[in-house]
Amino acid sequence: MRRQEVAMETSPGRCDTGEGFLVSQSKETGQSTTYHCLNEYQCKAGAGVDGIIADNNMFHTKDELRPLWWVNLGKVYKVLKVVSTNRIDCCADRLRQMLVHVGEKLETSPMELCGQSIGPAVDVQVIVTLCKTLPEGQIVKLTSVNSKPTAFHLTEVEVYGV
Repeated sequence: MRRQEVAMETSPGRCDTGEGFLVSQSKETGQSTTYHCLNEYQCKAGAGVDGIIADNNMFHTKDELRPLWWVNLGKVYKVLKVVSTNRIDCCADRLRQMLVHVGEKLETSPMELCGQSIGPAVDVQVIVTLCKTLPEGQIVKLTSVNSKPTAFHLTEVEVYGV
């Protein structure tokens, strides 16, 4: 199923309603490692911003202490919120703590913390991370913080900005 877009940045006559514009869909992505899923599964970084919410479509890393996933928005935005949809079919409780950073570069030190989620999460949970400080940046990075090596996987990530 495809998630309906709230607003499109390029649509003439559309205005920001306070929720911001969806600025992440189909943008360049990356992840720290890539888990090689079964043939019927899509587990590459781009699945995180393709608009498809399905049990076989997600980004998925290998087991790591701090696996990460990122999206390059293409230009600098003021980020209002990040909406993440957890994995649907299983294993959602692997997500214990997730940090969301925004910045110009991928390195954490110059990036500003937008917010965090403390789990454990549940299947199909939609996690809304509000960026109270309205950080500005081109890169949005999500990091899963673990006490032992664990995979990081989400079905969809939507970044809203102005």
